[in-house]
Amino acid sequence: MINVTFQMDSDNLEGAGSFYQRPLLTYLYALAKGYSFTPIKNPHSSCHYQDLEYEKIAQDWEDIFCCLGAPQTPKMPIVPLDDSAKLRSDCLYHVPFGLSYSYLEKMSPKERGALLEKIQILFKEHIYKYPKFKSPRLDGTVIALHLRDRSKGDPAFSKKTLLDWQMFSIDYGLPDNNPDYYSKLYAHAINKIILENAIEKPILHIHSTGEDQSFRQLLSLLDKKIEVRLFLNAHPPQSFLDLVLSDYLIASHSSFSWLASLLHSGPTYIRKNFRHFITPETTEIEEILYKNKSWLERLLIRVKMKISYYLFKKFRAH
Repeated sequence: MINVTFQMDSDNLEGAGSFYQRPLLTYLYALAKGYSFTPIKNPHSSCHYQDLEYEKIAQDWEDIFCCLGAPQTPKMPIVPLDDSAKLRSDCLYHVPFGLSYSYLEKMSPKERGALLEKIQILFKEHIYKYPKFKSPRLDGTVIALHLRDRSKGDPAFSKKTLLDWQMFSIDYGLPDNNPDYYSKLYAHAINKIILENAIEKPILHIHSTGEDQSFRQLLSLLDKKIEVRLFLNAHPPQSFLDLVLSDYLIASHSSFSWLASLLHSGPTYIRKNFRHFITPETTEIEEILYKNKSWLERLLIRVKMKISYYLFKKFRAH
C-alpha cells in the first residue's frame, strides 16, 4: 500500500483555513488514488491568535480534524511524491498542495462531489463524538455568513501575514471591506435565500473578525423577520463548525469558509470568480451592486474601487 501525507513547513504563517485545506485535500487525493493517508503532527502558527488562546485553539483544531486520523510521528522517511516515478510501500510520501489541488480540480464535478460526500459524512460522524462542540438545538433555520473585515481581529498589516486577495477581490477591484458593497450584496443574497426556500424562522449567524459597527448597514437591509446573531472575533474552531453545520452557508473569498464549504453538505453560496473550485452544492451570488446599472455607472464603480485598491497597496508598501 502506498502511504501519503502532507508535511507543513515549520515556519508557516498559515491561518486555519489554509493550514487544514492541505491535509484535507491530500486525504481526498489519497482516497481517489486508492492510497493510505497518514496524518502527521504539523506545527501551527500562533501569529493569528492571542497568546493566551493559542494552546486551546490549536487543540480544538486538532480534535476537529482528527476525522482524518490521529496525527502521528512518522517512523519512515518522508519524501516528496513524484507521480511519474515508481512508488514504494516503505516510504511516506509528502503530497504538495499544488499536486493534490490540481488533481482534484481536473476531476469532473460529479466525481469530486462523490469524494466530498464521503468526507462530509465522516466529518459529521466524528464531530458529534465531542460534547464540547455540541451547540444547542435551535428552533429555526440557520444561515451562516462568513465575511472578512479588517477593522479588528486580523494580524497587523504585513506582507507576510496578509495577502491582497484576503481583503480585496482582484477580479473586480472591489474591496471586501467596502460596507456599501457587501451590505447590498449579502443582504440581497440572504433575503433571496429566505424567499426562494420559504424559510419561516430564519436565523442569521454572522462570523467575522470585524466590529458591530461594520454590519449596521447590512442589518438594516435584511428582512425584518430574521433573527440575527453576531459572532465577531469568536473562538475560531467553534465558528468554523457553525459554518459547516449550518443549514445554509454563505462563504467569503477566504480559505476559512472555503474549507467549511467542502465539509458542508447543504446549499452553499459564494461570490463569483473565487480562486478555488467549488462544490456541486455551491451557487454563485448575484452581483447586486451592478444590477440595473448602465455601462457608464459600472465603469465609474470599477474605477473608484480600483483607485481605492491602488491606494491601499501603496500604503502597505511603506
